[in-house]
Amino acid sequence: MSDVVTVNKEHMLLWVKALESGQYQQGNGRLAELTRTDSSTWQVRYCCLGVACAVAIANGVPLSVQRYGHGGEGFFTYNGQGGMLPQSVRAWLGLDGGVPLVAGPTTYRSPGDADDPSMEVFYEDVDAVTANDVFEWDFTTIGTRLRDFYELGGE
Repeated sequence: MSDVVTVNKEHMLLWVKALESGQYQQGNGRLAELTRTDSSTWQVRYCCLGVACAVAIANGVPLSVQRYGHGGEGFFTYNGQGGMLPQSVRAWLGLDGGVPLVAGPTTYRSPGDADDPSMEVFYEDVDAVTANDVFEWDFTTIGTRLRDFYELGGE
């Protein structure tokens, strides 16, 4: 939890509140992906780190956004990053490492292996990508864990 001292709590709270707002559809595997839901409707789904990018842009962090793909599918990159936080967003959040942590030591067993203790995997630390893409925690849970891990409070 050494990042607790260095994070920008104001910016982290903006990100947490966005995760909890219900404004963003959750996806995984990419910062943001674009899918066609019908002949005239498009939907953007974000991983939790993609929401951080969107919040950073809304708060003046200059990021280059590029769309890739065609037809009904595609994805976005931010400063050339499709799956990881760009350096400028990490700096805005006050994070030293590449991926923000959301929990300390955790034992995880996928829902399909719930009855098999031999399938438990121990994680020393749980980062945001693992929480979003592997554990499939919803944005509210990720937000709560960020609040707790970085001691952001319940504001």
